Amino acid sequence: MLVASPEWIARHGEPQTLEELSQHNALIYILRGRPFDRWSLSLDGVVQQQKVSGTVDERRRRGDPSAGDRRGGHCL
Repeated sequence: MLVASPEWIARHGEPQTLEELSQHNALIYILRGRPFDRWSLSLDGVVQQQKVSGTVDERRRRGDPSAGDRRGGHCL
């Protein structure tokens, strides 16, 4: 699942392909010193990995259990 606010989409545009995600400021996090900057996404039943870059969610870096979506979504 990918999520972005309507305001963010209005300012930056909506990615039309997985490759376009690399051009956007994605919300990533670091766990045990490793950045989670490759998103696994399913498109038409095929799982693909896409490298992203962007802002690190500091709450997740600190292990804050209230940070982010517990369903495993990715955020722009």
